[in-house]
Amino acid sequence: MADETTYKDDNITSMWRDYERGKRFLESKGLTTAIPRYVAFYEGDQWAKPTEATKSMPRPVFNFIKMIVDNKVSNIVGSPVKLNYIAENNKVATQKFTRFAHFILKEMGMENIDYEAILTDRKKGTFVKHYYWSEEAHGKKGKFEGGLRCQLIDPLNVYVADPNEKDIQKQKWIMVAVREEVSKVKKMADKKYHDKICPDELESPYGNKRELEDSELVTVLTKYFKKDGEVYYERSTKYTPLKDEATPINPYLVAKKFKIKDVDGKGTSQPDEKLEQDKQENYYMATLYPIEICSLDPSDDCIYGLSEIKNMMVAQKLVNFNLAMGALNLQELGAPKVLVKPNALQGQTLTNQPGQVVVDYTPGNQWGIQNLQATPFTAQALQFAPALIDLIRTVSNATEVITGEMVSKDLSGYAIAQLQAQAQKPIEMQRKRFWQHKEREGKILEMFFKLYYDNKPFTYKNSLEEKIAMRQANPMQNVPETTADIFNGEEFQDINFNIIVEAGAGTQYSEIQAMNLLDKLLEMKLIDLDFYRQEYPPTAMPFKEALGEYIYFKEQKEVEQLRQLVAEQAQMIEQLKATTEQQEADIQNFARELSKANKINASLQQEYSIKLQQLMGGQAQPQQPK
Repeated sequence: MADETTYKDDNITSMWRDYERGKRFLESKGLTTAIPRYVAFYEGDQWAKPTEATKSMPRPVFNFIKMIVDNKVSNIVGSPVKLNYIAENNKVATQKFTRFAHFILKEMGMENIDYEAILTDRKKGTFVKHYYWSEEAHGKKGKFEGGLRCQLIDPLNVYVADPNEKDIQKQKWIMVAVREEVSKVKKMADKKYHDKICPDELESPYGNKRELEDSELVTVLTKYFKKDGEVYYERSTKYTPLKDEATPINPYLVAKKFKIKDVDGKGTSQPDEKLEQDKQENYYMATLYPIEICSLDPSDDCIYGLSEIKNMMVAQKLVNFNLAMGALNLQELGAPKVLVKPNALQGQTLTNQPGQVVVDYTPGNQWGIQNLQATPFTAQALQFAPALIDLIRTVSNATEVITGEMVSKDLSGYAIAQLQAQAQKPIEMQRKRFWQHKEREGKILEMFFKLYYDNKPFTYKNSLEEKIAMRQANPMQNVPETTADIFNGEEFQDINFNIIVEAGAGTQYSEIQAMNLLDKLLEMKLIDLDFYRQEYPPTAMPFKEALGEYIYFKEQKEVEQLRQLVAEQAQMIEQLKATTEQQEADIQNFARELSKANKINASLQQEYSIKLQQLMGGQAQPQQPK
């Protein structure tokens, strides 16, 4: 294996020289020293190394910096953020593209990445996201093997052509440095450069950052630049480039460099005819750098922003030192120094064990052994640290109101909500900068979606309206929660999307008033539950859609029960009607039978009368029946 010392400085690549210039700029800004200190203070490493004079001094750490930073991060990312792609006069494209974006963002784990990004920003003043197509990602079925991924890059490992230009897309070039396994880097490189790729030493400003012994790692620089509007990249180590030519991120310009599936589904290194034809056409261009640099507290003169920790470090030191001195004072009061005259102990050892008996051999009546009494801390010194912490929390907008601590048992929930709404105002500015970052991120993601994804299966959650339509179309089947679909980026390359960030804006005074009014109207039964749900602020009711589904299907269930009841009653009516008709028929039959019986009875009476008269010898005249 080639050794790093084999090559002279003349062999250093031009990219490495740009990398060295970028590091010198960071050093001139003091960031290579300041950012590691910010991280150390956040992690509780807040004391200098012990000296001979301070080795016995207590070194407590009351890390209010971490508490404040964590609460700020939680408040900034506490409201859910949702990217919506809006295509004018094209509802189908709007809905499908947005749903696919949500599916891929979940696949990428973007919610966790955003949390780590905000935490990085609050600690280091800046966060950097790098978006790339990873051939190692699994689950993709289409032309290009892999999937879209996003990684956070330390701001000290990102360098730009002009650090004063805050619009990243206007930079002449952007470069990131990462540590990679030598074997992996050789797979990226052309074969003729393999011998020059060798492990190198980690050059990190973080003093506590170490690598395993004999690690086969090398620093790889990736430099993005634009040519004829298209974004290209090239990679290099310290002493060698990885390829002779730069590579465009647009896969249609270098189809042969990707694993492409033939008709039979097997991989090949040669482009098929369709891709060759695509290259000749004016395809969708990759015009955006796949990097997002954002600072929630931007500095005035460069892309690197301001850390939340910077202005709290001195106060943190004072609090730690004040409490350390108090602990030292208690230590000295409990185990004070002992003043001993010569020959007073005569070989005895003081152990500070309770009840220890020591003989004072000092001649005469004077004591030769006595404690040096320490002066107790004053009340003002004991109150200094808590007062300083309260002051820092006020200045940094991290009071108990915003952190959710108990303010006062005498305050109503309405009053506390108003205080929280007021406390959210400084954070609102940082939150809006984060939303602006999400809009820029959305355009980068749109570019990757249109270029790389074809025939990608995905699923989405059915909306309430879709569930209602499904229920109406087929009342006998259960309504599914999700639906499967296929996404093809080429179908959307001619569609221009506007990106809208849908996010909760935190507790606002107007929302508090609306909530109270809706509560009263519902209590007075002037509105129903569905209207209450529709008008309730979404930031205070994250389960609005679920409640809407519950209300709808509950109503549908009640309607179905009423329909069944009506059907049962109708059936009973039909049965009663049939019974009545049968009874009427029986009555009519009975009447006819009765009429016949009356006639028979009358005829029998007449015959009986005639026979009776004949027996009596008289000629009876036949009587007319009455």
